[in-house]
Formats: sequence, C-alpha cells, structure tokens
Amino acid sequence: MQLSKPLILFGLLLCLIPAVGNAQCEPAVEVTFHQVSTDSYTVLLRSEQGSQTVDVMLHDLYLGKAVQSKRVSLSARETEVFTNVKPSLYTIYVKRDGCDEYRSLGSVTGIKIGQ
Repeated sequence: MQLSKPLILFGLLLCLIPAVGNAQCEPAVEVTFHQVSTDSYTVLLRSEQGSQTVDVMLHDLYLGKAVQSKRVSLSARETEVFTNVKPSLYTIYVKRDGCDEYRSLGSVTGIKIGQ
C-alpha cells in the first residue's frame, strides 16, 4: 500500500506538534537572590523570553513543602518575587500560561540559599 505525499506530511506534522508544545512550556527564567539580613533573603526572577505571566512556587526541600507561591509578571528586568526567604535548599517551580505542569528551575540538587 502506498501513501500519498500529503498524508505522509500530515503524519509528520502531527508527530512534531507535541514537541513544539513542550518546548513552549520550558521556563526561560533566570534566578538570583540577595541577602537582606542575617536570616532573610529575597528571590528575584528575570525572563529571558520577554514579558510573560507565570505561576511560581518556592518549594523548601528540607521541609518537603511549598513555602510561598504566587502569580507574577516577569520581564527582562529582575522582579522581586519571594521575600523573607529563610536559608535552606529550594526548588523553584514555574508554570507558564497554557501549560499543564510546573517546570523546575535550577539543578537537580536544588538552589542553596544561605549557609
């Protein structure tokens, strides 16, 4: 059985659509943090893809739970997102509009804030 060229192209296109969709959900966000006092930090986020509104969650790996979460508008400038952050090991989760899942920022070992 021989398939027509348009049908083959349509099949290839269907295979590529999920890959393109997943790439759009990858966060292009840079994380920095600044010490405010001996035991308090602020976490700043910056978008590498222009302006975007995202849901973000700060998850403390030692406590095993989310300690702060919010919806923020990010831009190419640093935006203060989390305040009064205690020294610990964290993962920051980001979910872009139109995406079903949160994606993590930082390495597999987490983001160490403080001593």
